Amino acid sequence: TGDALLIFEAAADRFAELGDVWYHAMAIGSVAWARFALGDMVGASHKFVESLVAYHALRDVATTAISLQIGAIVALEAGRPEDAAVLTGAMEALGERYGVKPPAGLAWLIKSRAPSERVEASLEPDVLTAALERGRRLSLDEAVELVLRIESGLPGDGSATPNA
Repeated sequence: TGDALLIFEAAADRFAELGDVWYHAMAIGSVAWARFALGDMVGASHKFVESLVAYHALRDVATTAISLQIGAIVALEAGRPEDAAVLTGAMEALGERYGVKPPAGLAWLIKSRAPSERVEASLEPDVLTAALERGRRLSLDEAVELVLRIESGLPGDGSATPNA
């Protein structure tokens, strides 16, 4: 996995040099997963948010919506299970609205982090239900903003925050 991380980082750097925003976002997402696999949860979270912000800026509604479940993982790593539930509800509703769901490989990676089970174990049933419902009412922009707020509370470099 360490070798994969180096390859993904080199690819991300190269795509950035070429100005290829689409493939840069994909490579950064791969960097995030490699860091998750290596146990670097904070570094992975920052890279994931960087990728999410890029997809959102590209107006890639499908990838942005499916990535919200990964945002739930970031929220759990930040100790924010209620926000994780909100993002799970947002991903479910937006996935239905846009007719998208995580592809099999991504679904497997997400499931390996057990966000749904961790959220359910962390919250009382009524709190969980209310948080999922709040998430179902979020727009895609609001859900991305929530992920950015969560990331800003993580230690380390919050470099994914877009320059305004």
